[in-house]
Amino acid sequence: MRQELFDLIMVPLLTFFFAALQKGRPQRRYRLWLAGWLLELTSMAIWEWEQISHISSPATETVRIWAIVFAGIAFLLSFGQKDLTLRQLCSFGLALSVPSCLGILLINTGTAQKWMICVLIVGGEVLADWSLRRSYGLQSKARLLVLDILAVVSGVAMLRLVATNQMQVIYAVILAEIFTACGLMFLTLPSRNRAGQWIASQGFFFWALQYPLYWWMGDRPGWESSFITLTSLWYLPKYLVAFGMILRVMEEDQERVRTLTEEYRLLYEGNPHPMFVFSPEDGRFLSANEAALRAYGYGMEEFLGLAVPEIFPPEDAPTRMEMLQYERRFERYQTLSRRKDGSSFHAEMTMYPVTFQSQSARFLLVVDTTEHVELNRELVRQAQHDHLTGLPNRTLLEDRMNQWLAIAQRSDKPAALMTLDLDRFKHINDTYGHLVGDECLKQAAARMQSRIRQSDTLARTGGEEFTLIVNHVSSEDGARSLAESLLRLFDRPLHINGLIIPITISIGVAIYPADGLDLDTLRQLSDDALYQAKRSGRNRVVFAGHMPATDVQQLTSD
Repeated sequence: MRQELFDLIMVPLLTFFFAALQKGRPQRRYRLWLAGWLLELTSMAIWEWEQISHISSPATETVRIWAIVFAGIAFLLSFGQKDLTLRQLCSFGLALSVPSCLGILLINTGTAQKWMICVLIVGGEVLADWSLRRSYGLQSKARLLVLDILAVVSGVAMLRLVATNQMQVIYAVILAEIFTACGLMFLTLPSRNRAGQWIASQGFFFWALQYPLYWWMGDRPGWESSFITLTSLWYLPKYLVAFGMILRVMEEDQERVRTLTEEYRLLYEGNPHPMFVFSPEDGRFLSANEAALRAYGYGMEEFLGLAVPEIFPPEDAPTRMEMLQYERRFERYQTLSRRKDGSSFHAEMTMYPVTFQSQSARFLLVVDTTEHVELNRELVRQAQHDHLTGLPNRTLLEDRMNQWLAIAQRSDKPAALMTLDLDRFKHINDTYGHLVGDECLKQAAARMQSRIRQSDTLARTGGEEFTLIVNHVSSEDGARSLAESLLRLFDRPLHINGLIIPITISIGVAIYPADGLDLDTLRQLSDDALYQAKRSGRNRVVFAGHMPATDVQQLTSD
C-alpha cells in the first residue's frame, strides 16, 4: 500500500512537471511528452480504480491498454521531424494506433478471428513502418533499419501467438514493441553520450520488457516471488524515463546556454563598436572589447585600471559619471568622448543593466558618430551658405537679422544695415565670361569679409549684391568709417587668371533707430540709399538719413 501511495503521488507530480516544462518552451517535443504522461496517468488511474473497486470489465481494460498505447505513440512522434504539421502528426498517430487498438478491442471483447488479427498485425506493421519513415524522414538510415528489424521481429512474434491460440498476450508484444522503439529513438538522438539520454533509453527498454516478463512469470510456477517483485517495481522504469527526460532537458538547456554565451562572447569581442562593462558603484571598468581598445588607444590592463569619467572631457566627467551611476538605462545619448591622447569624438551611447561575474554591472555601447555629426553640420552649412562665396545666404541672413534687431532693441544702441553692390559687374561678366565673374565675386567677398568683425554678418543676397549687418556702431560716423574702409578695399584691382580687373562697390546704409525701427523699413531704406549711390556715380556710400525726401519718394515710386 505504501508503494502504491508513493506511485500515486509521483506520477501526477511528474505530469505536472512536464506541464510546467512545456509551457514556456517552443519545442513541440515537450508538448508530446506531456501528452504521453497524461495518457500514462489515465492508464494508472484506471488500474488503481480497478484494484480498489475490484471491478474490471473488458471495456475498462481496453481503454486502459489504449491509453498506454497512445502514450507510447506520443513519445514516438516526439522524435519526428520538427517541420511536421499538426495534420501530419495526427495522420501518423492514427496510422500507428488504429490497427493495434482495433486488435486489442477485438481480443478483449472475444470477437477476434485469427484471420482478422493476422491482417491487423501485417497491416499494422506496414503502416507503422511507413508512418515512422515519413515522420523521421532521412534523419538516420541506421535508425530506420533498426525500426524495420523491430517491426519484423514483433510481427513474427504476434503471428506465432495467433497460431498457438495465445491472442490474449498480443497486447504485451504491442506495448513491448512501442516502448522498445521509444528507447531506440531516445538512444539515437543527436548529441549522444549524455546521462539523460542513457537513463531515459534504458528506462524505455525496461518499460518494454515488463509486459512480456509479466505475462511469462504469471504462468510459471515457482516464480511467484519474482512476480511480486516485478509488480512492486512496476513504475520504476517510468521514473527512469521521466528522470532521463528531465536530465535531457537540463542538458539541452545547458548546451543552449553555452552556445548562447559563446555567441554573445563573439558578438561582444568581435563587434566593430566599442563596448564596456563597468561597475555602477565606483565606475571602474570590468571589461572592454577590442574595438574599445582601438578606439580609445588604451591597452586592456590600462583600461581595466580606468573609471568611466576618464572617457569624457574633464569638464563633462562629473555630470556624466553621476548620470551613469544613477540611470539604469538610456538609449542613443549624444555626448563627447575622450581618447587617451586627449582628442575627443562625437559619440552615441546606449546603456542597460547586466549581471557580470555574478555582480550587478552596466553595459555601455559607444558608436562613433563624428562623421554623421560633421555630415549634418556640412548639410546645414550648405543649406545656409552661398555655395560660391561661402557667405551666409538669405535663409541664414533672415535669422541673423532678427537676432541683430533684437540685440539692438535690448541694448538700445545704434546698429547699421548696409546693402553693397559690385559696380558694372555685368560688364565684367559680358567681357571676360562667367568663370571670371564667379572668381570676381569670390575675391570681392573675401576682401569684404576680412574687414568686418566676427560679431557682424556679411551675406550674399543676390547676383552681385551683398548685405552687411553691424552691431553696436558708436554713431553714424562709426558706420561711415566702416563703409569707407570697405570702399578703399577696392582701390586695388582684382587679379584673376593673369587679368587685372578694376572694380568698385556702392553702399547704401540705414541706421537703427534713427532711420527705422523694423526690418522691412530698414531694408527698404538701405536699398534706396544703394540705388541713390548708383545714380550718383557709383563707388560711394549713401546714408538713408541724408537722402532728400523727394529722392526717397522718387526711388520708392520707381
